[in-house]
Amino acid sequence: MDKKNRVVYGVGGKMMRIIVCDDEISTCAEIEQMLRDFAFEKCIKLEVDIFYDGGGAK
Repeated sequence: MDKKNRVVYGVGGKMMRIIVCDDEISTCAEIEQMLRDFAFEKCIKLEVDIFYDGGGAK
C-alpha cells in the first residue's frame, strides 16, 4: 500500500503546498479536511502531501 497521497484542491493563482506527517490515518484525514475547508474559503489552490512515517517526508 502506498503511504503517500497527493491531492490538489481549489482553483486560482495562489498555491499553498503542505506536508502532513502523522502515523494516525484519522489525524491526517482530520487535518486534511481542515486544510481543504480553509482553501475553499480563501480560494487558494492547495497541494497536500500525506506521509504516515517521517522517512517518506525527506
